Amino acid sequence: MGLSRRLAAIVGVVALSAVGGCGSGGPFTSSVAGKAAAEPQPVESQPAEPAGFDECSLLTPKEVAGTLGVPAMHITLRETLTQDDGTRLAACAYATENTPGVAGMVVNVVADTDAERFFAPFKKYKNVRDVAKLGDQAKVIGYEAKELKAHYREIRVLSGHTGLHLWYSYSDAPGGMPEADGEKVALLLTAAVEKLPEQVTITSRAVEGACADVDLAEISEVVGDKLTTSRSVVGTAGAAHCQFSGEQAAVAITVVSEPERVKRMTVAAKDVNAPDVGDGARLSIGASDAGQGPLYATVNLEDKVLKVIAAYGPKVGTVKQPRPQDQQMVKAIAKVVGG
Repeated sequence: MGLSRRLAAIVGVVALSAVGGCGSGGPFTSSVAGKAAAEPQPVESQPAEPAGFDECSLLTPKEVAGTLGVPAMHITLRETLTQDDGTRLAACAYATENTPGVAGMVVNVVADTDAERFFAPFKKYKNVRDVAKLGDQAKVIGYEAKELKAHYREIRVLSGHTGLHLWYSYSDAPGGMPEADGEKVALLLTAAVEKLPEQVTITSRAVEGACADVDLAEISEVVGDKLTTSRSVVGTAGAAHCQFSGEQAAVAITVVSEPERVKRMTVAAKDVNAPDVGDGARLSIGASDAGQGPLYATVNLEDKVLKVIAAYGPKVGTVKQPRPQDQQMVKAIAKVVGG
């Protein structure tokens, strides 16, 4: 299984649903990142790029809030990964609450793609519709998760060699993201397409907030791949979401500080299996076709909760139980972000 599919099922979904599972967040599957035109510099030496391409600049929170008719929207997540088809994708997520890691709407920007590769994920659906007068080619799909009382809308737009994929979710439950029909979603993508530069090059960006001082060399060694690309979003009271990726592995780190979410996510004493990590933690290995993870970790940190999700590179081999080096990695991350 390729990295983008593993991360769609690992980092995107879990990093978001793990920070609460209610409110504006839902099960987001980002078809994150691919190969850049130039090899990105290692994160340790990569400076901030204020003049470079910023995936979140295509739609400002104010624009999104105005179109959806809500008082405010917040940028809550940025991610980038290499996709199985060789393209590179950068994701920007939005939510009605200012909580890093939670998403109700995600815009994925795919560089150097084509119609065959970009629209391939829609082939599994039967109710795909064409959208006229939007980019060079556009298609929309809508579906529901009845057990969650959740609704989803996806639109893919190809403009030249750049693809825009908008994923939107809302629930029948009160609060969170407002209901949005295809017309509103299309309006947002129309605005985003108008801002697209002729050439999109996705590179690494400097990490800010709680994750800025994590030992990326140690993390790379544990997951079996040099992590060269990074993204981060900083919230309040120490909250943050950051993500590091390479060609074959990736790690997402989410620090939650909102009291109600912390209360829901705190690991109960009976479930702690790593008592010397933070104030107690639970580490587990999820099932996968490759039999090598992912690694899930939830760490209690005084008035915060830390989530770490890691997709291993193939050279790590089979991983069915958390290894000592996995626990040491999570312990080191907890020490850095828990201050």
